[in-house]
Amino acid sequence: MSEAEFTPRIESQGLDDTIGGKELGETGLGTATTTNLAFDERTAARKSFLLVFLCTLIGALGQMLIKTGASQLGVHVSLPEILQKPGLLFTYSLGILSNPRLFMGYVLYGINTFLMAAALKGRELSRLFPVIALTYVWVTFLSISLLGERMNWYRAGGIGLIVAGVSVLGMKSKTEVIP
Repeated sequence: MSEAEFTPRIESQGLDDTIGGKELGETGLGTATTTNLAFDERTAARKSFLLVFLCTLIGALGQMLIKTGASQLGVHVSLPEILQKPGLLFTYSLGILSNPRLFMGYVLYGINTFLMAAALKGRELSRLFPVIALTYVWVTFLSISLLGERMNWYRAGGIGLIVAGVSVLGMKSKTEVIP
């Protein structure tokens, strides 16, 4: 056996100089590939953020439809009542299906669930999930404009804290490595 077979090979673990065990010079990809990989990662992260942001809007609209639809339903069912009379659950379910606003609100919640799963796949949950708190902001503004609810200083302060919190949690530190 030759000496080359006994010499251990040390490969770099970084994307800067190897892909799949080959030197980038050997693959013909060079540094442009690492730049493209970083760009693709940032683009994917931006798309995930925009999708989560869209989910906040869809969630707020769904909540408004559920609120207005539930007030039209006219039936209020509590858990103790359902436990005593299980048939009420069937009656209530039919009421949901026959009420277009309530039904569409739940449909939007279902769509929201699938979009959130797509947005969160492979991304930093701790960075994306706080954006969902913006749903409370949109619901408040929609409630004021569509339902005639009133804004007070406590509510305005809470909205300010939510927006500030989402902003702080979404910031990148200068020492943080961007993938």
